[in-house]
Amino acid sequence: MVNQERWGKLDPCSKQPQVGYKCKLTRKLLESLIRSATVNKTSMKLGILREWRRRHLERLTMAENHHDFLKAGLEELYQGQRRLLRVESLHEEVESRIEKVESLINRLIEDIKIPYDIYTKFWRNSRQR
Repeated sequence: MVNQERWGKLDPCSKQPQVGYKCKLTRKLLESLIRSATVNKTSMKLGILREWRRRHLERLTMAENHHDFLKAGLEELYQGQRRLLRVESLHEEVESRIEKVESLINRLIEDIKIPYDIYTKFWRNSRQR
């Protein structure tokens, strides 16, 4: 209004009550800045989200590799345990066979011992005559 009275021109910054803006030019500049700032923030957020996604995928891939490695190790342990159980059962079987053979040998010794005693007595008696 003051400019209009003095120079006959419209006041670029009118005195109308606009919340946050004093003139149209300021509003346009600020709106474009706010839009670009919003776009920049959005693009930054998208960039951050992409980075987080990439890192998460890397961690996920690494975790899958660790899982596969542990799974293979566990399978090897199970195979080793199965082999060990087979060896233990074979060992028990061999021990039982050894015990059977020892008992047979002891029985044979007992069976032979009596005739041997008789033979030695006979031999001694025959030499003494």
